[in-house]
Amino acid sequence: FVTPAGGLGEIVEAVAARLAPQGVRLGAAVAGVRRGGAGWEVLLAGGGVMPARAVILATPAFEAAGTVAALDPALSAELAGIPFVSVATVSVAFPAGAVPHRLPGYGYVTPRAEGGDVVACTVTSNKFPSRVPGSAVLLRFFLGRAGREAVAAAEDEVLRGLVRDEMARVFRLTAEPAEWRVVRWARGMPQYA
Repeated sequence: FVTPAGGLGEIVEAVAARLAPQGVRLGAAVAGVRRGGAGWEVLLAGGGVMPARAVILATPAFEAAGTVAALDPALSAELAGIPFVSVATVSVAFPAGAVPHRLPGYGYVTPRAEGGDVVACTVTSNKFPSRVPGSAVLLRFFLGRAGREAVAAAEDEVLRGLVRDEMARVFRLTAEPAEWRVVRWARGMPQYA
């Protein structure tokens, strides 16, 4: 895996910096897209129209479906038909020295056949060391998958318990993390059927 040192947001910031100021509208929701003029017109939800030579929809399929509904109903239906699963990520951080041994690799993915609620783990401090100060250890766990997505809506303490069990089982790590961060991604993972 490769990513900008400061995260994927750097790509968006770099593109925005190279565009003409009138070509960037922050915080403006798009209501639709239609053909117009020499190319396209982007219809803004708050009113107004932005002309464009080209349009790239970098949104989840269910959002893109609404955006193109009037332009191409068949495409809209295809996009709306892509199922999405809700997931949660739980990140844990340990200060330098709190983890008695170096954690191996960059992470793992748990196959569906194994069962369990933890789908994957990234050893972020190994995979992206520039994102972690000093020799601290940062792990990110992914919970929820198709057919088992209810776990993503579980209380934070339930998710912490699942992660504690996973860390003990996989890494033999029983120390309590110094930091916890739970993030839920409603309809966050497309399921390409």
